[in-house]
Amino acid sequence: MSSILKVDTIQTAAGGTPTAASLGLNVSGSVLQVVSAYQGSGVVTFTAGATLLTANITPTSANSKILIIASGSSERYTSTNTDHYFGNVNRSIGGGADAFLGRWADAAHYISSTSEREHASITILDTPNTTSQITYKMTTDVYGGGYYAKQCSITLIEIAG
Repeated sequence: MSSILKVDTIQTAAGGTPTAASLGLNVSGSVLQVVSAYQGSGVVTFTAGATLLTANITPTSANSKILIIASGSSERYTSTNTDHYFGNVNRSIGGGADAFLGRWADAAHYISSTSEREHASITILDTPNTTSQITYKMTTDVYGGGYYAKQCSITLIEIAG
């Protein structure tokens, strides 16, 4: 014999919406949502502070953590110099000021008539402590100059706290 329980809503004794924890469920460490953005290759002049890519996420809980995986590549092909491209990850909560979270670096080389593509990435575990929309930005700092072919991506993974 089996039983079926059907209800329209479940509320706490105070009339609120129950959480998984209040129902005795342990969801800590579970993936709640994934957001990603990608920018394909193209010839672009990088300038310091330029925004390459943005991705927005709104955490379902203030206890959530956001795992950020960001990567980018560059190609130097206009001189014989070695130039450095630094990719930064910044966070803005609810349209507020940017906060610097981390940086990765790569160096693009040009030797004779051959260019070399470099790739770099960074992984950051952020604890923003908010349920407001968060904008994560990939920005650049360039030392050297010239043109770069770029590809970059950012993936945001909300993890239950």
